[in-house]
Amino acid sequence: NAIVSKGGYYFGSMQLPALNKNVLFTIKTNGKNAKFGIQQYGMDNKRISIPLWLYPVNGTVEIKFIIPASKLKAPSKLSFYSIGKKEISITAMKAEFTDKTKVDAPKVAREYGLGLEIAEYCTAWNMDEKFAGVDPVVQKKLEGISRSTLHAPYNELFPCAIDKKARALAADRYRQAIDLAKRYGSPKVVIHGGYNPWIYYPVWYVEQCIVFWKEFLQEDPGVQIVLENVLETEPQWLLDIVKAVDHPKFRMCLDVGHASAYSKIPLMTWLETWAPYISHFHVHNND
Repeated sequence: NAIVSKGGYYFGSMQLPALNKNVLFTIKTNGKNAKFGIQQYGMDNKRISIPLWLYPVNGTVEIKFIIPASKLKAPSKLSFYSIGKKEISITAMKAEFTDKTKVDAPKVAREYGLGLEIAEYCTAWNMDEKFAGVDPVVQKKLEGISRSTLHAPYNELFPCAIDKKARALAADRYRQAIDLAKRYGSPKVVIHGGYNPWIYYPVWYVEQCIVFWKEFLQEDPGVQIVLENVLETEPQWLLDIVKAVDHPKFRMCLDVGHASAYSKIPLMTWLETWAPYISHFHVHNND
């Protein structure tokens, strides 16, 4: 925990032994979340350097690094610098480490009779040039598991895209995901709603998604498609899309973590609004 006083821009640098897991940051200023950016760079077989920058703040800034890693040694360097202001006061500094072994999701699913969500194809290149290596890994994970769901790719895919060629790309990728779901015996495909507040007005997003999905579902997909909320701030938007499309194999995935992170609407309101149409959940432990 580092308590940094004096207003200004602050830059933090942390060098660690190489990790295959995320480094998580909790940043607060005067009891509220501060705006911040994180970029990972300088990754090699020895260390990872992570710069962190804060927008101008006044008062006290609390920065807490939580590094979940197994057998992680103390960081070789942990330091903070002030940009534009020379004065910086660090009243306390502590690195916290947890020794947690990696959870074997397929093993847990087999042990408790649970299903498994296939997430390997969230990045589309795993359906293309990397498929030969990814497919046997997925097949191995699914051994002894009777139920599965497949998560479709989402990078640069927007059903409400203004460019028709961009919409065509989204449709092609979704068809690929559906074909893979059938390959693995997964009756359900999770697809992000595709709302981006920096590109689309909500009214455009809803209207054009309805157009996209009505056209897409003219042919029976053979699996159930569930739309997942990500950056949507209002539960009504996706509900309006699903109700207007009105297809028996078109339902909703409530991601409670996304709802909590990006919407001011209480989670119970999301749940009550969507209840008749929910077919799938993504459950996180964030608030």
